[in-house]
Amino acid sequence: MRTITRFVTALVAIGVIAVSGVITYNTLSSRDGSLQRHADGDFTLDEEVNTYAGQTEIDYAPYDGILSDLSPERRHQISVAFEGRDLVGRAHARRELGVTNTEALAYYVANMRESNSYYRSVLQLDPDAIAAAAELDARGVGPSPDQPLRGAVVLVKGNIAVKGLPNDAGSRALHSAEADADSSVVEGLRAAGAIVAGRTNLSELANFLTFDAPNGFSAVGGQALDARDPLNRDPSGSSTGSATAIALDYADLTFGTETQGSVISPAVAAGVYGAKAGYGECDISGIVPIDDRVDSPGVFGRSTADLAVGFRAACGIDPVRATDAGLTVIDMGLDPVLVAALGRARITVVEPGTELQQTIGELRDLPFIDALVAGVGPSMETYFSGNPSGRLENLHDLVEFYRQHPEAAPYGIDLIEQGLTPGMSLSESGEVLDRGRDLVDKINELMAEQGAVALVGRADGLPEITAGGSARATVPLIPVTQNLAVDVYGKYAVTIEAADGDTAALLEIARRVEAARPFDG
Repeated sequence: MRTITRFVTALVAIGVIAVSGVITYNTLSSRDGSLQRHADGDFTLDEEVNTYAGQTEIDYAPYDGILSDLSPERRHQISVAFEGRDLVGRAHARRELGVTNTEALAYYVANMRESNSYYRSVLQLDPDAIAAAAELDARGVGPSPDQPLRGAVVLVKGNIAVKGLPNDAGSRALHSAEADADSSVVEGLRAAGAIVAGRTNLSELANFLTFDAPNGFSAVGGQALDARDPLNRDPSGSSTGSATAIALDYADLTFGTETQGSVISPAVAAGVYGAKAGYGECDISGIVPIDDRVDSPGVFGRSTADLAVGFRAACGIDPVRATDAGLTVIDMGLDPVLVAALGRARITVVEPGTELQQTIGELRDLPFIDALVAGVGPSMETYFSGNPSGRLENLHDLVEFYRQHPEAAPYGIDLIEQGLTPGMSLSESGEVLDRGRDLVDKINELMAEQGAVALVGRADGLPEITAGGSARATVPLIPVTQNLAVDVYGKYAVTIEAADGDTAALLEIARRVEAARPFDG
């Protein structure tokens, strides 16, 4: 398998891997396939079976009671009512059909029980979610159009702490360490009335274990697969399970994390809505880090309205700025059909000036991976000092676990090992990140000179802009549920990078793109 590490927006017959934000393209070989499966007996992947020898399985036993109460007819009725609807639409449907919180939870868990053993989007269910749903039912509380998260079923990425569950980031090294408190993200969701049902699968350690593993693989969860073409499409990562769980109808809303690309890339691959807030807008406490100088939470849903609801609850920000005023954006590789559609949505698309193009090129050329390698050790040590982590105290302990248990890392540990002997000092890595922020500031200034509020392009956009704290979103341009098995990665998705880390501006542009519907009909 040949690895190409330059930035490309879309190529035919490739898998796409987001390794902490550097988009790595793996050219497919006839032997390996898009998921690089080894032929050594540890893996089985075909049309019906997807297993890894060390993976864990979901325990559905606590849910047997509510699952048995959900008849096939009722489940079908809910499925039909939910089809093509976002949070608000599903809130309407639940009120119309009298769907209780317990029924809604059972509906999503039934979907998981039917297909998650193959797609492996979900790592673990929280049995306490059953009592949470019942308590809301006893109070007569459920979702409404103005409070759609009340009673909504949500899932969070496996590196976001849920009290009482392991916060293992898919790693065997952390699997015995149960979180003793909710992460800030989960606290916000519970305060909004959401039912936190469990954790989603991910690229182990948020894709910072090795360059050689396929996206969506973790030793704890096994291989997460693309919902539309599981044997041929790379699901991307690292928030793989959170993206595919929306496509597979396993939850109302899901959450992930991004360092550089780990929300946007899997959302594009799955054909769902995804966004990360500007750095610092969301509290990252309780999240297993790559580099806490860059990491941010993100949201996956079925509309831009879903993303806004998620940010409001999880981050305490109100990213709503609806306006009828015209907006101007910078063209980062759009086709004429989309440009015309955006024009109808009062978005003017202009070409980037020469200096802006040069500045973007400088940003792409910065050694961000080297900087993150230098930052992962201190970030892990800070996390381990304040969170349950078994007997791990630092990065050396984590690497040593993998060295002593090679079966827990079948694709190797070359990337995380580099953190023990980084090629630059922590202060030098800080200079790289500072330079990245300076370049993003310059990009913002140059955009402002052109009257623009965002960069808009295809596929993964400009993941390096995350280093400057910018908010990012991706919008699928056709219905989320449509089968795109033969689609080139990212052809039917737009990625938006907002100036000045402005999440409100980001979602307003995303809403306009969503409304444009350039490929309808």
